[in-house]
Amino acid sequence: MLRILQNNAFTVSTNESNAKYTMNTQVRCGQRLTMFGYTNACQTEVTFNDNKLEKLVYSNGPTAALPGLNIDFNSITFPDCKDL
Repeated sequence: MLRILQNNAFTVSTNESNAKYTMNTQVRCGQRLTMFGYTNACQTEVTFNDNKLEKLVYSNGPTAALPGLNIDFNSITFPDCKDL
């Protein structure tokens, strides 16, 4: 996931007070009925917040529910830095 951000012209910082944007990942999991019975399935959503303006500037997801307890970054469309 960090490689995706860096490929889209982002510089990744672990210091939130120095960051212009904050990325939040939300994963929602629950039981889904399949032909084999109930199984766990999760959806992933990613949002970017502008720390200076204190508002949501980009959101993608939730993804389609996939079996398992996984974060599905492969189905998320990440913005380019210029999009924000």
